Amino acid sequence: DYKIQNLNNLSKDTTLTPLERAKNAIAKFDRLSNSEVITPDKICKEMIDSLPLEALKAGKILDIASKSAEFAFAVYSRLINEVGHDELKDMIYSIPTSLHAYEFTRKIYATLGLNIDNISANFNSYDIVNIVTDNGEIDYLKISKILGQNKKAQFANAYTILTKKSDQNLQIF
Repeated sequence: DYKIQNLNNLSKDTTLTPLERAKNAIAKFDRLSNSEVITPDKICKEMIDSLPLEALKAGKILDIASKSAEFAFAVYSRLINEVGHDELKDMIYSIPTSLHAYEFTRKIYATLGLNIDNISANFNSYDIVNIVTDNGEIDYLKISKILGQNKKAQFANAYTILTKKSDQNLQIF
């Protein structure tokens, strides 16, 4: 797909900082499909800025509908000078909305030096909304197993927001 090829080219522009490269790449796209509209940078920034800094610094952040890591970028932009790259790279998690969204998200993670293992590869956001029990209730147990998907233990902890068993601070976007 030409969009991914363009993103590849943008991500290799060494005249810009990784943050500038990621911002330029995200800005090039507004829609991946009829149902996948990228949240504008301004809105992502406003949403992240509305959260208390201490809450963001104290926990993990999960974007449950990533198209191009737009919320991961907003969190990274806000926290990079607060917590530093080494800590920040393992704090941000994403569940893409599709295979194309996975590729866009992965490219932005790579550009920013974020942990690519923190991106769900075996399921997407649409898979989660359809997980219900026989009586139509949300099946939190099944969702927690899917979110664990045998990745690093850190990503497996993302399920706790769904089961409400965590005392960790996990922000979801």
